[in-house]
Parts: sequence; structure tokens; C-alpha cells
Amino acid sequence: MTGAHRQVIAITEERRAAELARLVENLGRVPLIAPTVSVEDAVDLESVDRLCRRLRDGTVDWVVFQTGIGVQRLLAAVADDERPEVIAALGRCRLAARGPKPRQALAAVGLTVDLAPAEPTTRGLVEAFAALDLAGRTIAIQHTGDDNEELRQALLARGADVLDVALYRYGPPRDPAKVHDLIDQLAAGRVAAITFTSSPAVRGLFAFALREARSADLQRGLAATVVAAVGPTTAATLRDHGVVPSVIPARSAMGAMVVELSRVLDRAVTLA
Repeated sequence: MTGAHRQVIAITEERRAAELARLVENLGRVPLIAPTVSVEDAVDLESVDRLCRRLRDGTVDWVVFQTGIGVQRLLAAVADDERPEVIAALGRCRLAARGPKPRQALAAVGLTVDLAPAEPTTRGLVEAFAALDLAGRTIAIQHTGDDNEELRQALLARGADVLDVALYRYGPPRDPAKVHDLIDQLAAGRVAAITFTSSPAVRGLFAFALREARSADLQRGLAATVVAAVGPTTAATLRDHGVVPSVIPARSAMGAMVVELSRVLDRAVTLA
């Protein structure tokens, strides 16, 4: 790879892969799409009905949204004729958003966030709530597809009553051949950089490699590749797997990640 136009950037995202690929192409790189995890519908209708009923009754103090897709799937799980009432009820309680994606999804339906941690992580949420009196408060948590016991237990320990709302879950990659090819390309040194936009994508790739006896190939490939994480939570998950990301944008957003990654690759080409 002698120039920016030859550089391949791997994409492990599934849901917004096409959008991320366009960002990569716009900056003169070649996207290699290989989603390492799938997002599966797993709406717990009972928990959604319970939340909506209590929202209408005015007995929910806080709703915590951890992801943008969580906002969208909650509203999609509500009947069309009930959706305006649910949105209005959300507006009457206090809303917390872990990062920019749920804030944007809430803003799209006219809702304003009351609490947003400085660091868009579970730890950031826990610290943001630490300054508030939660005793006797009812807090609904939109789960992310992974269990988030750290947040749940922290709120329970502060005396809150927690309502869990499950809307989706993560599963194995839909196209294992693409993930095999990704590991092949990494191990052969044909990938300039790899992007991770979520912790599940990291865990999905390493779990796949372990199942397929490709762990050594994956580790060798990642060691020779520029690794980009969309934010601190994803970066921490990479470190847990022995990978130190080279790119973590100051703003946790896909566009910011790709721009910063492009700068890093440009500098590497200039120095080569």
C-alpha cells in the first residue's frame, strides 16, 4: 500500500456499515466490510408494556438510554397510535443518555436529555448519578444487548427501584466467511486499519477467532494494523483483549473517528 487510495480500512460494524463505508470512501480509502456481530430483535414486550404503563401513570422518575438504537426500538415497539403519548410521557420524566447517539435519537423526537456523563461510558453514568439523591426513585434502564450489571447494581445500591427494558441482543456474525476473510487479510498485512464502533463488535471478533482456532492469526494481524475505537468504552474493551487502539477521537462519533484515522494514516504515509 503505497498511497492513501490503496489503503484498506476494515469495518466491523453491522447496522451502520454502509454509512461508515461511505465515510471511508470519501476520504480516499477502500472499505472492507466484515461485521463481527449481529443485532437481533429481542424485544421484551412485557418490560416495554410495564415501562409505558408506568410512564403514563407518572411513576417513573428517570429513563436511562444507553444507545440510539435503544431509543428507536423502544418507540418502534409501541403501537403507532400510542407513540405520541409515550413520547409525551418520556418528556415529563427525567432522561439520561450515555453518549451522543441516544441524545441524537431523543432529539429527533423532540426530547431533551437531563443528564449526560462527561465520559460516555457505564462508569461515566454511574459517576454522573453519584451526585443525585436516588433513594426511592424509579429508574428505567434501556439495556444495550449486553447485560449491564455494573450500572444496575450501582443504582440499586443508591436506593433506586430499577426497571429493566430489553429491546435487542447481540448474536454471532451473519456472514462468517467475511470474518474469516477479514482475519486472513489482517494476518497477511493487507489491512491498513480496522475500526470498532462498539464493545460487542470487539468481543464478537475475538470470540469468533477463538471458536475458529484463528486467535493467533487475529492477534498477529492486529499487532501490525492501526486500530481505531469510536470512544473510551470500546477502547477499554480492546485493551481488555490485549489491543491498544491507536485512534480514539475526542468526540465519540463515527465521522470523528474516520477523520482522525485518516490523519494518522496520512502521517504514516508521509513518514514512510
